[in-house]
Amino acid sequence: RKADRQTGVQIISNNAFSDISHDWVWLHNLAAISTPEAQEKAQKLVHEWLENTSTDHDLPLISETWMESTLAARICQWIYGWDNLLSDSEPALKNSVGDSFGKQIHHLVTIFDNEPNKFDSILSLKALLLCCLTDCLHERFISQYEANLEEFIKTQQLPDGGIVNRNPTSSAILLEHLSDLRQAYLETERQVPAFVQHSLDRVSSHLKLMSFKDGRLPRFQGGYNLPGFALKDGIKRSAYQGAAAPSAPHSGYEKITSGKTEIIMDIGTSANGKLNQKNYHASIGAMEIYVDEKPMIVNCGDVQFTDSAWLLAQRSSSAHST
Repeated sequence: RKADRQTGVQIISNNAFSDISHDWVWLHNLAAISTPEAQEKAQKLVHEWLENTSTDHDLPLISETWMESTLAARICQWIYGWDNLLSDSEPALKNSVGDSFGKQIHHLVTIFDNEPNKFDSILSLKALLLCCLTDCLHERFISQYEANLEEFIKTQQLPDGGIVNRNPTSSAILLEHLSDLRQAYLETERQVPAFVQHSLDRVSSHLKLMSFKDGRLPRFQGGYNLPGFALKDGIKRSAYQGAAAPSAPHSGYEKITSGKTEIIMDIGTSANGKLNQKNYHASIGAMEIYVDEKPMIVNCGDVQFTDSAWLLAQRSSSAHST
């Protein structure tokens, strides 16, 4: 977002809008509607996207279209939406989509940077494993990407179930992606890897501790306030039925509950790693307080797609309830 100097209105930049349009999240939303009108709209949007976006490797690649995270997200949405929205489309469109995504999957395999210290790698690993499970990639690759995923989890997930960047939203993102993979393994009649279920159990227990009664997460370390139903759905799909963790000593958070009052406090130290240090928020001693499932004291944060000045301001101590 950029603020208009005269009105102060926050305007989403073209780059941010492009990222949203190119990751195909709209396909998932249309699949959820599941009506003939939604199917027609999805096929029209896919056709327009293919008409206006080149997938030929000998032509210049538009940056926001071919960023690894955007490409991985698009491939995931394509796999999810194929049966409901695209499988019975006109043969010409079906062939065009298949040809395009064959090239896009090949491109993701080529550019995939197996860097376990980069949290965004989880989305690429999810996309590549979904491709293996749905026969878009040869199954011989599955052991390789499972090994990459296991190494990613060992690097990113703390013993208490949180993430090394100490961002509660990152824990929710891990839960979402691993729950999606777990479901894909089950639907393709494959055994869910033990390390995936173990990770799901730890992160679910952690998030039960870190969420308020309405299901929302506190705004710590760059986290944002996800709708409560999204977190509850992720925990349900993880198959975890245990209790909340008693505390989060490795992530650096404590929770106090008394009657209708809930307090979550940041008692941790700075996050590990150069990248996490760069995004670290000065929130030690900060707290969020909910009373009767309503927020009473919260951190600022919660601003996405913003410029560097605002990002820096959100990381300052004055932007937190210390």
